[in-house]
Amino acid sequence: MTGFLTRSLAIACLSSVAIVGAAHAQTSDDAIRRLEAKIDALAQENAALRSRLNKVEAAAPRTAAAKQARGYVGPVGKPSSDPTPQQVAAARQAYAADMAVKYAPPPPMAPSYNWTGFYIGGHVGYGWGETGATPTGIVGLIVNPFTVDTDSWLAGATFGYNYQFGRIVLGYEGEWSWSDISGSSNANFLFGLVPGVNLTGTHQNNWIFTSATRLGVAYDTLLIYGKAGVAWANNDYSVAASVPAVGFNYASTISETEIGWLVGAGIEWAFAGNWTMKIEGAYMDFGQKNRSFAGIPIGGVVALPVNADIESNISTVKFGVNYRFGDFGKGPVVASY
Repeated sequence: MTGFLTRSLAIACLSSVAIVGAAHAQTSDDAIRRLEAKIDALAQENAALRSRLNKVEAAAPRTAAAKQARGYVGPVGKPSSDPTPQQVAAARQAYAADMAVKYAPPPPMAPSYNWTGFYIGGHVGYGWGETGATPTGIVGLIVNPFTVDTDSWLAGATFGYNYQFGRIVLGYEGEWSWSDISGSSNANFLFGLVPGVNLTGTHQNNWIFTSATRLGVAYDTLLIYGKAGVAWANNDYSVAASVPAVGFNYASTISETEIGWLVGAGIEWAFAGNWTMKIEGAYMDFGQKNRSFAGIPIGGVVALPVNADIESNISTVKFGVNYRFGDFGKGPVVASY
C-alpha cells in the first residue's frame, strides 16, 4: 500500500512538471511572436520615415546645417543612422525655408507714363503757303490773276491740357507763333501788251494763333496724335503799280486778322520725366474773301476802285519742347502680385 501511494505521488509530480513545462513553452512562443510583430512595425515605420526624408531631399536643396542635423557624413552620402525626431524637425524647417525662397513673389511691374495734366512750352519751325489774288471789277479787266508763294521761319509758345484714359489721350492745345512767312509776285497789266508797267502783289504773315483739340494714342512715353481746330492769322496784303514813262506810282496795303480751320498730326516723346519734345505738321486754310484796296485817283477827281478776291493757306512744321505739371511719369502700377 505504501508503495502504491509512493508511485502515485511520483506520477502526479511528474505530470505536474510536464504540464508546467508545456505551459511555460507556450508562453515563450507567444512572447517571441509579439516581439517579432513589434520589430516588423518598427521596421515599417522606419521605412516610411526614410521615404519621407527621400522626398524632402528630392524636393529642395539643403544647407550644410540641415545636412548635419540629418546625420550626413558628406555632401552626397546616405544617413549614417536612423533619423531622430529632432533631425526630422530640422529637415522640415530647411524644406520650408527653401520653398519660401523658391516661390518668392516677383517685383511689381514698372508704372506707365501718365499724360494727364497741364503743360506749357515753346516751339520753332518753318512755314510755307500760297496766296492767290483775282482782281475784280474794272481792275479785273486789265490785270490778270496771280499767285504769291510764301515761306519763312516761325517761333512761339504752347500751352494745353491732356486727359488720359487707358491708351487714349484727349486734350486741348493753344499755340501762338510769331512769323515772317512772306512772298511777292509780279502781275501782268493788260496781258503784258503795254510795256513799262510794273504791278506787284505781296503777302506778309505776322503771327498765327491756333486753338485745337488733340486726340492721340499713348504707348507709355510715346504719344501719337492728331489735332483739329481753328486758326487766326494776321496778314498784310500789298499791291503796288508804277508806269515810269508817265511818272505814275500807286501803292496800297491792308492788314487783316483772318480766321480759318486747322488740321495736323504729330509725335510727342517724354524723354526726361516731366519734359517732352514733339514734332508736328499742320495745315491751315483761311478761305477766300474779297478785299478792297485804296482807289487809284484819275485826274484828281475820280478814284478807280481796286478790289480782289484773295485766298491763302499756310502749312507748318514745328519742333517743340513742353514741361508738364504734376506727377507725370508716375502713373498707377499696371499689375501687381
